[in-house]
Amino acid sequence: MIASSKNSSKEEDESAQKKINEIYTLIQNGSDFNELVTNYSDDPSSNNRNGILPIFGTGTTTRMVSEFEDAAFSLKSNGQISKPIKTDYGYHIIKRIDWQDIPTFEDSKKDFQRKVNKDTRSKTTQYSFVTNLKNEYGFKSKSVKTIKYLSKNIDTSIYDSKWKNENLKSGKYIFKINKEKISANEFYDYIASNQFGFTKNNLENRLKEIYKEWEKNRIISYEESRLELKHPAFKALMKEYHDGIILYEIMSDKVWNKAIIDTLGLNTFYHNNKLNYMWDKRIDAIVYECYNEEIANQVYSLAENDTINSRHILDVINKDSELNLRVKTNKFELNKNEYLTKNKLNIGLNKPYEISGKFYIVKINEIIDPIHKDLKEAKGLVTSDYQSYLENEWLNNLKDKYPIVIHKDILYTLGAK
Repeated sequence: MIASSKNSSKEEDESAQKKINEIYTLIQNGSDFNELVTNYSDDPSSNNRNGILPIFGTGTTTRMVSEFEDAAFSLKSNGQISKPIKTDYGYHIIKRIDWQDIPTFEDSKKDFQRKVNKDTRSKTTQYSFVTNLKNEYGFKSKSVKTIKYLSKNIDTSIYDSKWKNENLKSGKYIFKINKEKISANEFYDYIASNQFGFTKNNLENRLKEIYKEWEKNRIISYEESRLELKHPAFKALMKEYHDGIILYEIMSDKVWNKAIIDTLGLNTFYHNNKLNYMWDKRIDAIVYECYNEEIANQVYSLAENDTINSRHILDVINKDSELNLRVKTNKFELNKNEYLTKNKLNIGLNKPYEISGKFYIVKINEIIDPIHKDLKEAKGLVTSDYQSYLENEWLNNLKDKYPIVIHKDILYTLGAK
């Protein structure tokens, strides 16, 4: 993908549109797509990968905005290139690299399983499972009598979903499973929370429907409560999850969240380790990146006039093409920019020079020696280091409090035949 950033002002937006149209013309005239990405794309997230984006699709968690998505999926073959399109993020030209068909059944099996579990047809399987549990646990039910009793004694407020389980109380069980008696009061309470769909004509049938669903869920819930007793491997897995969650909460409290909330501790850590957060040698400069040597000479002639600023130079040079000149104004670290280290530069306006096929003119306002980054400039890295420091301190305290003893005579026998 080649991107031309959309800017806030109308003038800058028109400039970005003009630039993307010029790039598209170069593509139509046979220019190499990868070279155009390197030279002109404004998307920093994909430039270092020749403009290649992570795979995305429709109806997936990884998606693009609709305009981008529509243009990408309209490309019919690998290597085909779209016309310039506009989104809220700017202007884009898309090249199709690869196409992946719908995944196989095996690849989609888990996703299908989730959908099936939500489908009403899955209830058939659930009820079959419940029937097996009933047989396993010697299930006995008094639901028929209970529902008959309810249909005669429940009051008419249920038709307005206002019934309260105050007058109907029972000491009897509604069903028994594995010798455990489930009170009828539990079912009464369930009705009070699910009293929709009742009419004078369907009271008993509606009670039967609700009971069937409640009984199924109650039996499954009972089975879930016994999983650790029936399946030792599941018990071990649950303990692992339990311990993992506890560890996560402790780490959040003592390390991750503390590093963010404890501003005093973070500030102290920063001051005690300032030497780890240094700016390399930098220059405060204006960098002119020119399309060719002729343009570089024109820029240099204009830049020699101190009354002309970089905005004016950009307007003059890019009058006919937005691809002629790019201007960057910043404080640049020298060792992180190849085009600033391969040529000896002095304070003031430096003559044009070529690096990797591009021509540069650099006007240096100030050379800045290595200095400490302030906390705001280095906060992300300082916070990460402070978290590591807090974690090590916590682990060392645990080691002091709970000494570790390794029984080497037993250790060395493990795995021995």
